[in-house]
Amino acid sequence: INAEYMGSRECGFGRIKNMVDVPIEFTVKFGKQTITVSRALDSKVSELKLELEQRTGIPTFMQRLMYKVQLKDDTKTLQELGIKPGHKLMLVGSTVEDAVKVNTLPVAPVLEDVTKPTLPDPDSHQAKQQQKMFQMGPPADAMVGIQNIQDPIPPNTSLPGMYNGTGDRVRITIKSGINELWISSNTNTQKLPFGQVTDIDITPITDHPGYSLVTLKMGPTHTLPLYFVPSQYTRSLKTYILGYDPTML
Repeated sequence: INAEYMGSRECGFGRIKNMVDVPIEFTVKFGKQTITVSRALDSKVSELKLELEQRTGIPTFMQRLMYKVQLKDDTKTLQELGIKPGHKLMLVGSTVEDAVKVNTLPVAPVLEDVTKPTLPDPDSHQAKQQQKMFQMGPPADAMVGIQNIQDPIPPNTSLPGMYNGTGDRVRITIKSGINELWISSNTNTQKLPFGQVTDIDITPITDHPGYSLVTLKMGPTHTLPLYFVPSQYTRSLKTYILGYDPTML
C-alpha cells in the first residue's frame, strides 16, 4: 500500500513538474498594439524580452516591461511572477531610430527658471480644482506611470488615460510631422500648434507616484492642464513641444 501511495505521489509530482512546459497565452500591451504571447511557465523574462524585440523592434535593453510593477529581474520565470493565462503585461520603450529622433532635436539658449513650476495659492479656485482632480485618480485606461525613468514618446503614438482641466478623459498624440499636439476626447480633438506653447510646467502628483500634472502655458494667463501624464514621458513631451528640454540646460 505504501509503495502504491509513494508511486502516486511521484506521478503527481511529475504531472505538476511537466505543467511548466505547457505554453500559456497572455497579452502584452504596447501603444496601440495588443501582442498575444504563448510561452511556457518556465520561460524567463529575458526570453520574453527577446521575443518582444523580434516582434516590436525594441531592443531588450530599451524595454520597460511591467506586470503590476516593472520587471527588473530578467532571470525570473513567468511562474515565479504569477503570470497566468489571459493576464496582461505592458511594454514601454522605443526603437533606436525613435530615440535618436528625440535626442537630436535642437537645443535652445539658456532661459532662467524655465523648469520651476508656479504653484497656485492653496485657497485659490485653481488649487481646489487641482486637488479635486488628484483625488479622482488615474483613469482606468491610464498607462503605467514610472518614476525616475525617462523614455522617448514614439512619433504619432497616442498616450491614453488622462484628464483635461474640465475632467474630460483625453488622450494626446504628438504629430511631429506637422508640429502639433492633438488632445482628443470622445467628442472632439483640439489641435494645438507647438508654436503656441510658450512654456510647460511639470508637477509630480505625490499621491499617485509615476504620474504628473503637465501644464501647457500659452501666454501669461492662458493655460491647459493635463492630469496623470505618465512621468516617464514628461521630458520627451517637453522636448517635442518646446524644441528643447530646459532640465538639460
